[in-house]
Amino acid sequence: MKIEQVHIKNFRLIEDAHISLKDLTMLIGNNGTGKTSILEAIHYALSPNYLSGKIEPTDFYNGTNDEIQIELVFDKTFTIEIPDGYVKQEVICKKIHLDIKKRERATPNKSFSDGYVTTHYFVPEYAKNTSDGWEQPRKGGKPFQFSKRHLAINYSDTDNTLKSFYFNKNRSIQIKRGYNSSITSIFDDFNWRFINNLADSEKDYIANKKTLENQIISNIDDKSLDKSIASLNEKLKEFGIPDVGISFIESHSPFNSAFLSNSINTMDIKVDKLGSGIEMIISLMLLETLASLSKDEIMIIIDEPELHLHPSLQEHFIKYLKRISSEKQILLSTHSPYFFKNCCSDSNIKLLVTETIDKKCIVKDSDVQLHTFPWSPSWGEINYFAYNLPTIEFHNELYGYCQKLTKTSSVKEFEKYLDDKGKNKSKEWIREEKGTLSTSKHSIMSYIRNLIHHPENQYNDPYTPEELMNSIDKMLKFIDNLK
Repeated sequence: MKIEQVHIKNFRLIEDAHISLKDLTMLIGNNGTGKTSILEAIHYALSPNYLSGKIEPTDFYNGTNDEIQIELVFDKTFTIEIPDGYVKQEVICKKIHLDIKKRERATPNKSFSDGYVTTHYFVPEYAKNTSDGWEQPRKGGKPFQFSKRHLAINYSDTDNTLKSFYFNKNRSIQIKRGYNSSITSIFDDFNWRFINNLADSEKDYIANKKTLENQIISNIDDKSLDKSIASLNEKLKEFGIPDVGISFIESHSPFNSAFLSNSINTMDIKVDKLGSGIEMIISLMLLETLASLSKDEIMIIIDEPELHLHPSLQEHFIKYLKRISSEKQILLSTHSPYFFKNCCSDSNIKLLVTETIDKKCIVKDSDVQLHTFPWSPSWGEINYFAYNLPTIEFHNELYGYCQKLTKTSSVKEFEKYLDDKGKNKSKEWIREEKGTLSTSKHSIMSYIRNLIHHPENQYNDPYTPEELMNSIDKMLKFIDNLK
């Protein structure tokens, strides 16, 4: 099961957005244009957990009181069961809807009330057909009537509904012990399995544990031990407190001191000491592995998967995500040209662009067509079309390709070609030859090309970012006309 359509209304920068998704969908756009908000909106709608405690006043569009609405439309129907006396009625659904609004009055009979009210429910595949909601035939008797309240999300009553695994930018904490981290959950489960399976071997295990701990302690000198632990026990006797010792493994919770490591020679190195990039990829792969082990239909949502990753790891990771996206729907935001390059020509991948207009998030399908050169896509091309970033590398590529198409081998020949075509020249190029300065009119394209290739020439004004953008645009149009 996968999400086909998303409708988000009045959430942060998003006033009203309709978004379609594919197996793998990538969000690109500048910082602050709403990419993370889209990821979190979808995660909220898929989450069965308590939501009102996560909501903040800034989550409401423009600080208004307008209700937040998030709706997901799936590619398949799913079945939920609603209690009906001593039996349950099956209802076929195809959507999930989440409404969040600010509370207008206190909750009756409660000392404290949440500031927000959430209505989170499944939506039947057919439209409302009663004043209060829906009805469908029973096997006998009157039709079965139900409302949003009956459809409130309870994943234990669903059949193959989608769950989300959201990897935010703090995902590295998932491989460190702490409250609610993934590795803590894994190790807690291992502790439970260990105790359940220990049984008859417990006596040998305790003896082996004590032998190992004594071996560790034997490798420090007796004076150090006497100064610390032995001295402490002498003082504790005055209070009638039994002696304390040193334990390295908790007898019935041995995984409490465990950590993910990489062995180098005889040393165990914690993964967070192996570099932020390695730590990040281990975090991502651990979480993706846990998601894969889930028996449920899942969606993987990742905010900027390229964080701290070397380009080679970025290449490997996006190829891995592409490979598994046929089994698990994936949604991610990215600024990485490596991710973009590996996805821009794939018809199974959806590219969405976010931008802000009048402080409002606009989401649109990417119309980037990277076929400027026979060797497209190039890095300069990707940075320009995907991220609106003009570079001297792209300028050089374009200028060289213009020369190839016009069969000119030098700047002088190219400028003559422009003269013959009646092209206006707006820049004056100053050149020194044998101690004499001379000037000539150049196009903005050749002027910037000369500045890039001849930094030793200090007689000319540097180009501005606006001029670089203008020159690139002119060459793109020039190439289109020549093809």
